[in-house]
Amino acid sequence: MSKTNTLIERNSVKVSGGFGNQLFQYFFARSLSFYLKKNYFLDCSDYTHVYKLHKLNLKQLKLKLLIDYSHKESKILKYIYFFLKKNYVEKSFCFFDEQILFKKNIKNYFGYWQSYKYFEKNWKIFKNDINLKKINPKKKKDLELIK
Repeated sequence: MSKTNTLIERNSVKVSGGFGNQLFQYFFARSLSFYLKKNYFLDCSDYTHVYKLHKLNLKQLKLKLLIDYSHKESKILKYIYFFLKKNYVEKSFCFFDEQILFKKNIKNYFGYWQSYKYFEKNWKIFKNDINLKKINPKKKKDLELIK
């Protein structure tokens, strides 16, 4: 398979922000994988190139999704995705849109997905993704509140 075809077939959720945002984005991607029966990558490329405000804390968890640090698309491919409406940008902060979980034609998701409703129905399964033994003690306190 050529490099271009691999990029076109890849499904991803862009990860950005601090630890809390990263968790919401991860569980949103897990929900997409569950409902759409597709593999999703966590696009964490900004943490290696652009984003310096926070560290990527997800790598401390026992993740069920792959982290991609080098997700690069050609400019042409970005235009193709835009034209074909394959990218989805979250419309409103902290807003739940259940229909997003069932749209099969979207390849890339951009947003913070800060609603527990995206993963509420599968929380009993997803919460096992969090391995508290490997978490930084400062972050462990935040996770205990979530559980």
